[in-house]
Amino acid sequence: MSESETGAIEYTTRHTVDVAAPAAHVYAVVAEAESWPTIFPPAVHVRRRPEAGGAEVLDVWASAKDTVKTWRSRRELDPDTRTVVFRQLVTAAPVAAMSGTWRVESNDDGTSSVILDHRFSAIGDDPASVEWITQALDANSTAELAAVAATAVGRQNGSIVSLSFADSVSILSDAQPVFDFLYRADLWPDRLPHVSRVALSYVDDAQILEMDTVNNAGDAHTTRSYRVVTDRFELAYKQTVVPAGFLAHYGKWTLEQTGNATVATSHHSVQLDLEKLRERLGAADRADVEQRVRAALGGNSVRTLEAAKAFAESQRSVA
Repeated sequence: MSESETGAIEYTTRHTVDVAAPAAHVYAVVAEAESWPTIFPPAVHVRRRPEAGGAEVLDVWASAKDTVKTWRSRRELDPDTRTVVFRQLVTAAPVAAMSGTWRVESNDDGTSSVILDHRFSAIGDDPASVEWITQALDANSTAELAAVAATAVGRQNGSIVSLSFADSVSILSDAQPVFDFLYRADLWPDRLPHVSRVALSYVDDAQILEMDTVNNAGDAHTTRSYRVVTDRFELAYKQTVVPAGFLAHYGKWTLEQTGNATVATSHHSVQLDLEKLRERLGAADRADVEQRVRAALGGNSVRTLEAAKAFAESQRSVA
């Protein structure tokens, strides 16, 4: 604990993990910020803007103690020393200031160690806020380091599969009614035949969506997601309860309007436990697993977009 330049009390935390993978593999995981929603459990969405000299600005949405916080950070990446220095430019209450460093060190036996340091101060030096931030940092940092280790090892030995894809549907409508259809998930059981149940609640600016669905293969499963509006016509989500064999599932709906028509796109990014999913699906190999996952997730999303298309175009014809 120390005093910052502004006079606020500054606190520090340190979290570490040893990883059975080379430092270069581990640093690559830390560096690829746009993949964080499929790597780090708390990360819901990341928007990245590169800057000169290996720096970047990130807008981050992440869960923290049963809510979703958003902030803007600047990162300076140095692959030679395998360090990433970060500082929040726009914080979320009760944080007054937050900065820190990721450092990946190589060990003599070919493994590596990751050190994650944070420095922060709380608004008004409130003790309850300091405790809240400390607990959130402890939970999130522990989860993030475990995820970095698991991802680096899994990618190296091939046990983890990363898969991203998108599907689009053209709609003769303005974007707003399409977005309204996607946002009003509480109405989906009446609008989407593959959705049998929805429980929708709100926390701060995020939705918490729990639903029961059936995919094209007839498999039923329950998912739970945080959903956040990240742009005017962009709705991102991160599943916190995923089907067996999935390690992470992140997605977003984006709409691009040109004239009186809209292209609606569903994006999916997943991390998969290859062996668990191959056994569950009875798949022959990695390619078969990827094809089945893509068909199941993409099939449901296209059905949702087709329903949104029918809804929006019917609204247009009535008007």
